[in-house]
Amino acid sequence: MGSPEENKKVVAQIVEAYNNRDRDGCDASFADPLVAHAGDGDLVMTHDQHWEEWEKAYATFPDHEATILGMIAEDDHVYLYWTYSGTHLGKDWRGVEPTGKYAEWRAFVDYRLEDGKVVEAWEIHDNLEMYLQLGVVELPES
Repeated sequence: MGSPEENKKVVAQIVEAYNNRDRDGCDASFADPLVAHAGDGDLVMTHDQHWEEWEKAYATFPDHEATILGMIAEDDHVYLYWTYSGTHLGKDWRGVEPTGKYAEWRAFVDYRLEDGKVVEAWEIHDNLEMYLQLGVVELPES
């Protein structure tokens, strides 16, 4: 098991790889397979499948970028609080027609690492925040 500080470096490298559209950096930071727990349920993803998910984000938000807001490491877990942002120009995001609007939304991820790689991830994305900014949903008036 890596130290909490070493694990934080791995997670920071993930954000860097994500922002640089770096497949090798992605593969180097994640185990194959990776177990991902998200709103879509539990997924066991190979490197190729994980990269396909990143490519969907790039196709939907070509100027997509992630920014670290905070990171805490304890034992073999790193807790990452970050924002995603980008202009919605593609249709790959849940079939929503491109809006051309810019959005920024928050996410929280709990990464569990073994031997310097993420083996498991629990993700929570504020998709409502994103959908409101894109204008694809509206909250009822109170």
